[in-house]
Amino acid sequence: MAPFSSECKSMGCIAWLPDRGHHLYIKDIVLGVTSSSAFKTAPIGELEEGNIWWMITFYASQMLRMIVLCYRNFIHWPPVEHSLRTMTRLIMMIWRQTSCYLNLGITGIKDPLHEGVQEAVADCNKAGIVVKMCTGDNVLTTRAIALQCRTYTPGGIIMEGPHFHLLPLDVMKAIVP
Repeated sequence: MAPFSSECKSMGCIAWLPDRGHHLYIKDIVLGVTSSSAFKTAPIGELEEGNIWWMITFYASQMLRMIVLCYRNFIHWPPVEHSLRTMTRLIMMIWRQTSCYLNLGITGIKDPLHEGVQEAVADCNKAGIVVKMCTGDNVLTTRAIALQCRTYTPGGIIMEGPHFHLLPLDVMKAIVP
């Protein structure tokens, strides 16, 4: 088993099935059509890509994190060329470098706000403390969550971490003083 990796946004496990070999099952967080390896399962056209984007946008706007579930069969485990790696690194490396997975489905999960979050943000604002939120979620999910907990206001900034980290230091400090 490979526990959840925030770097890969994935987790996986191997199951041995008699007469079928080894199945590598993967759960991957969908951040976009091209950022998830799960969409390498088959070529997709414009219509399918549009439908996927619509689904991501629709669910993300409702504070849902998109999850894809898929698997691939391996006759031998571990594959000979990867036999000396730890299980977690092995599973994540194979997931990212290999195509031909069978997509079992896409779903959305919701982590509701904890009780008292809105009040805590309001108390901080009254005390002159500006609350900032940092998350690894899809920007649309982040916006929906920030709106609900009242850390986002019209004209505010929502940006993904990799983009933020490319900014010059003075710009970073202006965004997050």
